[in-house]
Amino acid sequence: MPLFHTRIAVIIGLLLVALPTHCEINASPGHAVASKGELDLRQWDFEQQGILELDGEWNFYWSQLLNPEQIRNSDIKATTVTVPGYWDDYAANTEASPTGYATYSLTIKLPAKHPHLSLYAGGQGSNYALWINNTLAAHNGVIGTSKETSTAENKTYIVALPDQGETVQIVLQISNFHHRKAGLRNTLLLGAEGQIQYHRMIEFASEISILGGLTIVSLFHLFFFLYHPRQKALLYFALIAGIFAVRVGATSQDSLPVIFPFLSWEAVMRIDYLTFFLSSTGFLLFVRSMYPQDVHRWAVPAVSGIALLFCLILASVDTLTLSYTPRYYQAVLIIEMAYFLALLVRVVMRKRDGARYFVVATLILFSFMLAEMLFLESFVDYTKISTIGFLCFILTLAAMLSSQFTESLQRSEALSLQLTKNNDLLRASEQKYRDVFNNSRDMIFIAGADGMCQDINRACEQVIGYTRKELTGTAIHKLMVKRRDRERMMRHILKGQPFKDFEAQIARKQGDEITVLVNAGPILDKNGNASGFQGTIRDISIRKIAESETRRAKMLEELASTDSLTKVHNRRFFQHAAEVEIECAQKTGSPLSLILFDIDHFKAVNDSYGHKAGDRVLKEIASLCAKEMRSKDIFARYGGEEFVILMPDTTGTAALISANRLRDMVAEATTNTNGHDIKLTISAGISCWENNGMANLDQLEKQADQALYESKGAGRNRCTLWRDLS
Repeated sequence: MPLFHTRIAVIIGLLLVALPTHCEINASPGHAVASKGELDLRQWDFEQQGILELDGEWNFYWSQLLNPEQIRNSDIKATTVTVPGYWDDYAANTEASPTGYATYSLTIKLPAKHPHLSLYAGGQGSNYALWINNTLAAHNGVIGTSKETSTAENKTYIVALPDQGETVQIVLQISNFHHRKAGLRNTLLLGAEGQIQYHRMIEFASEISILGGLTIVSLFHLFFFLYHPRQKALLYFALIAGIFAVRVGATSQDSLPVIFPFLSWEAVMRIDYLTFFLSSTGFLLFVRSMYPQDVHRWAVPAVSGIALLFCLILASVDTLTLSYTPRYYQAVLIIEMAYFLALLVRVVMRKRDGARYFVVATLILFSFMLAEMLFLESFVDYTKISTIGFLCFILTLAAMLSSQFTESLQRSEALSLQLTKNNDLLRASEQKYRDVFNNSRDMIFIAGADGMCQDINRACEQVIGYTRKELTGTAIHKLMVKRRDRERMMRHILKGQPFKDFEAQIARKQGDEITVLVNAGPILDKNGNASGFQGTIRDISIRKIAESETRRAKMLEELASTDSLTKVHNRRFFQHAAEVEIECAQKTGSPLSLILFDIDHFKAVNDSYGHKAGDRVLKEIASLCAKEMRSKDIFARYGGEEFVILMPDTTGTAALISANRLRDMVAEATTNTNGHDIKLTISAGISCWENNGMANLDQLEKQADQALYESKGAGRNRCTLWRDLS
């Protein structure tokens, strides 16, 4: 299969794997639906049927903030509305306005026997208060009857339901004066405590993994650009990946607020809209850097000018007004997408490099952007479809850049090989054709014993630019740019000593410089004394460029497989090497174990001593553990403060012993930074494969992560071997 088709197949495979995973996060196997403000779950088996979405008909009280007791003890008449939904779409809301306040109520009848239940409540837009029976269980911001008395916020909660009683009343007071979408618009989930916790963990892990992947891609190409500042495409690609990473963090429930807890709901919303407005500008800058001949001169000023206009609006209006701007920017975005499609056709018709990748990436991005527009206008229900599109789009462009750099490397290697062969042939024939002066393709010079030029051949005139007349009587070493080269050559000439493969830079008459290789020897008179010098000058500038490209390619290869901070293997290298080891283990039947560990309370180090201290801790712990690895073990930084070790030919029990040895070693070590002694511990999870079925890296990682979770839950500073509890 051609390389292009292989890479695209991998990206599509990732899409097909990630899309169902994202869909399952919000999916529920249940079919019970609330009716007229009540939900009968007396026949529901939470252990077998799993999590339930509390959708259906809820009681609705417009322009009233009622607690459960007020609802039960009053004659206030409720209307019935469908949840989830926006209240300005309800027939009961005659004002049909997103601003206002209301109360939602649902009574749930539970089975006589049920496990400990929890309610998962995501953000509902601006602000709400959640009541369970007569208890205020959670709140987002401050609810009020006006903009001045309410405060917007957007957090997720897991609320434990009371164990006693077979009836639970859920009351949700919502007020909104900050966004155009208001109401109980996100589904509440009810399930066993463990099911809800696992659901939230998977949801958060999915968001963080995609955010982290985009961030790593962005930083990688940014650092790559610092080594290759002429490659503007690397900078703009890093910009696009960074914008998408921030957007993923801003649009998810918890990612950005967890990473930056000081950010308010309003700040996160403005960051979200800012990335939305800037994304097309970043993409166009990248396209122009790749295909400057195909992008019109007016395109970048026009697109960036429109984005700047919306950014100015973003900075000057309140959040309610701001929430309407995406509708107008979507119209602009559709026009821009039409231009990009026309540009796409032009790039394909002109057969530009990487055009196939550009086509796939653009179609992926546009498809998912259109799907998100449909969601924003309530035509589809899938809330996070653009996240997968961003990831696949970035992966496709990364494949495009890697393909171009690979082709460049191959050309450089072929050129270097050809030049090496030519150089060997020229060396072999140098003595034979030394006297063939004027017809030689090499630059040949003849100088006197004092170093003054006496003659040069036509090749020398053509390359250096000076004529024979202009150089005659001039010191030959004065053509050299560096003083030390001139002095070295003159010493050889004055001593009558030959010199071979003397590399130097010489200045051409045109003003530029070239790198040459000089070989020369004395011309002996009848008495055996040096009466002059004769030599050749070979232009090796192309070879030097090829060698430089090879060194750059080698540096790129090391950067792609090594973590820049800790200098151990990175996650990408680990996954590739681990797949090879797992395949070998399956063939031989030898056991194989995986250790996943992270640093306990690492965030406290950054908070107390700063991120530089945290980086030093990571480097020292990585160095400490790397010294204990066997030569066949694969040790890598998994991400953040997490590290992973693959141990071939090792049982789970042996791996547990090794993990405990590492844990003791880390606990005994001390890191000194800025006069502070820092002592830390690690927690580890171990999984193993001992010729029991098919070995699978994803399964080993998942089992090790579960075991690590048990170590954390048991108090940290411990190692746990995964056990199959099913």
